[in-house]
Amino acid sequence: MVTTRGQSKRCDAEVLASAPPPYHSVIFVLLAGIVFVKCLPTLDQIDDVATIETLSSGLFVGPMALAIMRLLIAAFVIGVTVMRVMGPGFFPQPTYLKQSKLKSAPIRLVGLRSLSPFTLWYWVLLGLTF
Repeated sequence: MVTTRGQSKRCDAEVLASAPPPYHSVIFVLLAGIVFVKCLPTLDQIDDVATIETLSSGLFVGPMALAIMRLLIAAFVIGVTVMRVMGPGFFPQPTYLKQSKLKSAPIRLVGLRSLSPFTLWYWVLLGLTF
């Protein structure tokens, strides 16, 4: 059970250490894998399918529209990143087990330090790849 402040309370219920994945998820992944593998070209067909025209042209839009969309996505990601760096930052406070000797104190993440969480690394990489 998690409180509103992010501190966990122990329940008397038994904690499940591990469990198999749900059956419906396993069946979906297997069926999707079979369908996608069936759609792949064979080694004999690969030279006919993988041409420069196929790989350099869009299915629905032209190259200029594709470039504009990619530029807009990159501008959005970079804009959000700049707002995150210039903003007030945030101060997460980790919680530890009662027997831990670590002190629970807020971590100051302001400026470039606000980009230190792992998920934000990939957000920045997403913007750079566009």
